[in-house]
Amino acid sequence: MSIPVPPLPEVFEVHIGRQAQEAQAAGRPEEAEKAIGYLVSEGATSAEEAKMFGDVARASLLARTMLEHVEAGRAAEADALQARIVDEYGPEVAKVVLAGLLVTAGRKQGWLPVEAYDLLMQLTDGGRDVADIIQGVGRGQPTD
Repeated sequence: MSIPVPPLPEVFEVHIGRQAQEAQAAGRPEEAEKAIGYLVSEGATSAEEAKMFGDVARASLLARTMLEHVEAGRAAEADALQARIVDEYGPEVAKVVLAGLLVTAGRKQGWLPVEAYDLLMQLTDGGRDVADIIQGVGRGQPTD
């Protein structure tokens, strides 16, 4: 049995992130970029942080498209986008994006396969912040 996981809070970052995703999905990349710029300008406290926030947001949009390719059985396109994320934004950003995908998947279904759960813990060093975020996400498929 899994513990019900509440939806993400409707805070500024989540709201603006959704706007960027919706704009990108609707074929309006300029609007998506504007939302990302706004998010970065409001949240970053240094130039380094602004670059990281922007890179993670942009790579997350690519990752969403990558997942669509995976779900449609287009492995070559998904692999190309994964390589693009690493090439354009670097392995650290790719790691953050992968962790975000795993958290999202776990929150949606209430559990992650053991390998994915363990990977998430490895990617995030099992940090307290991550433990709070994934509270209620089970390790392994429920058996009931």
